[in-house]
Amino acid sequence: MDTHKPICPRCAYDLSGIVESWKDTCPLAGTCSECGLTVAWRDVIAGPLRLPRWSFEHATSNRVVPAFFCTLGMVLVPTRLWRGLRLEMRFAHHRLMLLVLFGMLATKCLGLLLLGGSVVAIAFANGGFSGFYSPGEVAAKLLWPYKDFGGWWHDGYLVSPWVAISTLTVILTPLAFRLLPFSLRRARVSARHIMRVQCYSLALLPWTIGMWSFLGVVYLLDWELGVEVPILSELFYGISRDSSPMLGIVSLVWTVAVLLWFWAAAVRHYLRLDHPLAVAAAMTCVAGLSAAIGVTLMFGHGLFW
Repeated sequence: MDTHKPICPRCAYDLSGIVESWKDTCPLAGTCSECGLTVAWRDVIAGPLRLPRWSFEHATSNRVVPAFFCTLGMVLVPTRLWRGLRLEMRFAHHRLMLLVLFGMLATKCLGLLLLGGSVVAIAFANGGFSGFYSPGEVAAKLLWPYKDFGGWWHDGYLVSPWVAISTLTVILTPLAFRLLPFSLRRARVSARHIMRVQCYSLALLPWTIGMWSFLGVVYLLDWELGVEVPILSELFYGISRDSSPMLGIVSLVWTVAVLLWFWAAAVRHYLRLDHPLAVAAAMTCVAGLSAAIGVTLMFGHGLFW
């Protein structure tokens, strides 16, 4: 941020006119005449005095690696994340891109370790696999658990339609911000702030759609490898084998819940807008409906079988 030209941290409006109007005293706080944000003049003129030590985006070169993992941990608790990051803090676009790329990779590896470890542990506890699949086929299913299970109608697709809806909902949510009522858009939030929130949410995309992976592994163990998982196997029996839509709905609800929690925290503590839960709910609903319509047109009525 240019320290010689005070601008509003939320809408990027030039506040120099207000600063020049000061005669005898400098107030501690003021209000942006464009978007109504209350600002501390110290942060606007000189920037925040302290940056979060855990922030990968702002870490010094000797703390990049530990800050990366600390930031991933903070994203799991979005309320703490967005209380630590502020609108006044400088943007590091290249760091945000690295966070998305390596964050998704690290989350995927962690999920693979947890799921694979669970499969091996449960298999040993139950005396091994039934032998229906080879170890290589089991590994392939663990590496890419996003295809349909329990059904045959989408076997030719790389991902389940439910995974596609969940992923598109995450991707489209920031675009939905621009479609909200005029009373909200008056806040004139700068696009870079929306991009920052989106980058942090994309870093944990595998975690957001991870419920599908978890359900797929339970199905793999129970139906295809002959390993019973206490309680969960009984649940699968109750839902029946050809129940991909029901399980898809469960994974989609999980995705929307995580996304709602994440964006509500960002809207409240970072963007500092009124009615954060209502704003986040509107964004996720618009994104989810758009994703569902697009995927339904692609996959057809088989999505609901």
